[in-house]
Amino acid sequence: MITIPIIVTTKNEKRLANLNFAESLYAQLSGACRAIMDLQLSSMNSQNEILKTMKIIFVTKAGSRMYPIGNAFQNLTSPDVFDITKQTKIIIHGYRDTSQSSVSTDIAKAYINKEMFNVLLIDAEEMMNQRYTLSVHNARLMGKRLANLLANLETFGASAGDFHLIGISLGAHIAGWTGKYFHKYKSQLLGRITGLDPAGPCFSFAYTDQRLDKTDAKYVDVLHTNRLVQGIIEPLGHADFYINGGGPQQPGCVMCLRVVILEQQKFIQRA
Repeated sequence: MITIPIIVTTKNEKRLANLNFAESLYAQLSGACRAIMDLQLSSMNSQNEILKTMKIIFVTKAGSRMYPIGNAFQNLTSPDVFDITKQTKIIIHGYRDTSQSSVSTDIAKAYINKEMFNVLLIDAEEMMNQRYTLSVHNARLMGKRLANLLANLETFGASAGDFHLIGISLGAHIAGWTGKYFHKYKSQLLGRITGLDPAGPCFSFAYTDQRLDKTDAKYVDVLHTNRLVQGIIEPLGHADFYINGGGPQQPGCVMCLRVVILEQQKFIQRA
């Protein structure tokens, strides 16, 4: 009897086979980043204390109110604060960034000016200012904690479909994990996740449960602007937009292939 081996090819393997040299190198570096993180996980101390530094900022035209994550639900559900009849825009900053960066605040102001939304900024500067692999680990914890808050707000009366998470770089994957945990808690999906140049190192060609994915919300749209440097290569959402081809260069930004390689080496070294 002749036994014929059955070779199962995963979707990731098929995609990897079609990469050019630069994309293949990027994918390998991203895989190395995940391997380093996995090796370090066993020696990591508990992040419960630093998780307490996470804050929710409720932004209105009249000003901002900052709440520690531990009592954010109690404060948001106080009279005349969170409006359960409105859609909620939740803006999540990225690695080595803050909620007060120009990108986060510009997005918040644009929504506030519409006077139609609850607008929340997630502040996790301390958790996102660690070495890169630890910040990636913290991102998952942040997603779980944020999902818990949103689940409580849904129980309070907000609609899951009205939650729109906007994640910048590493914040895009935080949004993805929020969606995964929210579905686990409530057996329903968030309304929408927008990924603004989701982080690539440690995430490119990772499995769907390790990064932002189109299954994390009813609608996931992704803008790619810095692929092969800090941005992920492959499409992740229901709709992916590659601005000017997705980069690595954008008008006004000076980049070259040498810088691309150097940036990837820096991410690995930070690990």
